[in-house]
Amino acid sequence: MPLHNQYTNTELPYLSLRAHCGLTVKDILQLVGSLILPLMLGIFTVIITLHQQTITTQQRLEDRKLTEEQREQDLNISREQCLQDLNMFAIQREHDLNISREQRQLNKDIAEARRIQDDLIAEKQRNMSEQQRAHEVNIAQEQLRDSVLVTYMNDIGLLLKSNNGSLTSDPVTAIIARAKTLTVIQQLDAARSGFVIRFLYEAKQLTSGANSLDISDAELIGIDLSSETIFHRKLHNLSLTGVILRNVSFFKRDLSYTNFSGSFYKG
Repeated sequence: MPLHNQYTNTELPYLSLRAHCGLTVKDILQLVGSLILPLMLGIFTVIITLHQQTITTQQRLEDRKLTEEQREQDLNISREQCLQDLNMFAIQREHDLNISREQRQLNKDIAEARRIQDDLIAEKQRNMSEQQRAHEVNIAQEQLRDSVLVTYMNDIGLLLKSNNGSLTSDPVTAIIARAKTLTVIQQLDAARSGFVIRFLYEAKQLTSGANSLDISDAELIGIDLSSETIFHRKLHNLSLTGVILRNVSFFKRDLSYTNFSGSFYKG
């Protein structure tokens, strides 16, 4: 039988390929497999690298965004704090200016009252005899003291009414009440000064254990606070701290829990 008759038609290409390349199908498959695996690994490596770069870029952008947001938040907080500080400074400055204006006005009113008093006394002195002049001066002084006392009572009454019965609940009110009280005690005689003290005590503004009105440095001379001048005998919890007491009488007076700390007394 001829050679070409010994093989089927399907075996001819295989034999031809093997004859030309010396490779079997198995060899070809192994070659292709050995090439595909590195190629796939390379492609996978490139994909992983690109993915990691993308993640890194996104993370960097997110970090930058977070940093910018934090910086903006810090700037906003700083601006708000600055505005709060400016507002507090403006409020404090306005508060100080109000106190200064009140004090200047008070000093001006006192100076005006004293000027009117001096003018009145001087005018009367020029038109009267010595005895009559002395009598008129005394009357004028008494009237002026009465006027000063009435004005003081009205002013303090308004302050008590507008501050719920307390002269110390507000710092500005406390300063004004202290200034008015020290001034009126300087202008009044012993009897009227004693009335001022009794009025403040009965209004519970000179009571120890509470927020007492500060009248320290007030000079109380010759004031009679004995039981004979006041109907009730008790002066419990009276607070007269840091004052100067000269010839002040507390005869037959119950002074339980009274506070005289820092005061100077001379009988």
